[in-house]
Amino acid sequence: MVRSFFGETLHELVSNGLRAEHSQGQAIITTETGELFRIFHNLQPEEPFDETRFKTLTCYAGDLAASDLPTVRDQATSKTIGYLFPLASFRNEADIDDEFIRKFADAGFQQFVTPERLSHFRHKENLATIRGQALYLDDVVDDNIALLVLSREVLGELEISDAELDFNLRRESVSICSNDTELNSSPMGFQAEGHLNLRRPKSILPEDLELLRQLLRNADLDNSKIGKFIQYYQFFEFMISKIFSWGIPQVYNDEGLTPWSIRERLEKIGGEKRRLSLLNSKCVPKLERRENLTQLKQVCSDLLQKLEIPFSEDAAWYTLLYRVRNSVVHDQILILKSGAINELSTVNTCLRQASLDLVFSFEQPDDGVFFSEP
Repeated sequence: MVRSFFGETLHELVSNGLRAEHSQGQAIITTETGELFRIFHNLQPEEPFDETRFKTLTCYAGDLAASDLPTVRDQATSKTIGYLFPLASFRNEADIDDEFIRKFADAGFQQFVTPERLSHFRHKENLATIRGQALYLDDVVDDNIALLVLSREVLGELEISDAELDFNLRRESVSICSNDTELNSSPMGFQAEGHLNLRRPKSILPEDLELLRQLLRNADLDNSKIGKFIQYYQFFEFMISKIFSWGIPQVYNDEGLTPWSIRERLEKIGGEKRRLSLLNSKCVPKLERRENLTQLKQVCSDLLQKLEIPFSEDAAWYTLLYRVRNSVVHDQILILKSGAINELSTVNTCLRQASLDLVFSFEQPDDGVFFSEP
């Protein structure tokens, strides 16, 4: 696909020396034939600094006000890693005078305002209408974009990998986007106030984290509601597979076990629904947002009612989720015929959040816990 730059062919402009010249809180977009237009901001710091000490990611973070500047922090140490800047914040109508924050803002501006990065997103104007003008960032590109600006030094000190960073951000509904397609396919944006806390999953190996990150990203970009559900449910498949691998060595651990009691133990960790029960009761003791599981139960109930599938009102959230899973996997025709696709979309939204809450709290229990009394 031929990429454009404000309505003109990017390749032709580049061959004509297209570049961004940065100085004093502005970028002059120019070619060999002269200046095209300027983009400026009001968050430039007073002291000089090295912008290469910062890392800028283009994100979708939802409907943030210009005055919203969520602080990105490491939950374990409370260290500030960076800030999330809505494009409108670069006007500085909130009168931010903190030199520390201004350095992050100016570094983000310098790293984002390049012909290469600007060309990946929707432009509000074309070159003919803005030629010779001085504009703010939110005047020229999609203002759904937010710039996440992070300290490379702190990222290195905390040993936060790219996969861990992306996975953490997506848990908080902040999606790293490299182009317009990813921006438009992002889920709902960041909802919390004040801080965006990064935390480490408890029992996830680095190689598993990378796989889960890819799975989450692919699910977020999937336009099929059925496809989304299947991919989000894979998080549960991952956790109950771990439960099985943890439980098998414990089956024969105790003395005096009879063949019958061994069989009962194997049944307890063998069935998918039983392992979902163990996930809920034994493997997430420090789960913070259990209300999300209550919400997941409610939307699963709504979908099952629409499908006219009987269920008990007293059933646990994982029981109803398992019934929904069976319908999606084995009877997609029923979902389409019943017109329940909107209910499935609502389930996906809740399933995404609940699965991430569980993965981040998921941990291996002590030996014997799987077979102890509830």
